[in-house]
Amino acid sequence: MILIKHRSKKHMLTEDKKREIESIVDGIIGDNGLKAPGFDLTKFLTKEYDFKIGAQSLERNTTGILLINDDAYIPETDTHRLISVNRNLGTDDEYVYNLKKRFIIAHEFAHFILHKSDHTQYAHRDTDKKNTSEEQEADYFARCLLMPRQLVCDLLNMDGIKEQNLCDKASVISRLFFVTLTKAKMRIDELGLA
Repeated sequence: MILIKHRSKKHMLTEDKKREIESIVDGIIGDNGLKAPGFDLTKFLTKEYDFKIGAQSLERNTTGILLINDDAYIPETDTHRLISVNRNLGTDDEYVYNLKKRFIIAHEFAHFILHKSDHTQYAHRDTDKKNTSEEQEADYFARCLLMPRQLVCDLLNMDGIKEQNLCDKASVISRLFFVTLTKAKMRIDELGLA
C-alpha cells in the first residue's frame, strides 16, 4: 500500500478550491439522485462504489482509515475498497457516535475521490488533527455531500426557520441531515446563513 504523507503546515481552502469541490460533489449528488437529506451513505457507497464499510478498534487518535487496492483484495478482507471508522471515538452516546461515523465515512470517501488519483493502491489514515490542505478539502467535501448547498439554503430560508438563531438552525440541520451540531454550524456559517 502507498501511504500518503501530509504536510504539517496549516492551510486554508481558497474560494476556487471550494467551488471545485462543491462542483464535484454536485455531480455525484446529481448523477446518483442523492436529493434527500440524511440519505443512506453506507448503502450508496456499497452499491455505487463497491466499498465495504466497517468499524474497528484503532489507535486512540485515529478517526478512520481508507484502503484501496485495485489489483487485489485488501489482506484479510474480500474487498478492494475499505473504509473503517474507529469504534472508540470517545463517546458513550450511540446517536452521537453514529453522526460522527457518518461524517468520517464521507470524509474518507472524499480522499478516494479527491486524492487517490491514478494510484492503483492507496492507503490513508486520518487522525483527529486536521490541519493540512488535503484534510480540509476532505472535510469540506464531506460537509457538501452530507449537507448540499441548495437543500440547506432552501430549508434555512423557509419562514419560521430563517428567523431562528444559529443554534436552533444547526439543530434543524443536524436532525434532518444526520450530522453533528458542530458540523451543521460549520456548514451554515460557510454558506453565510448564520
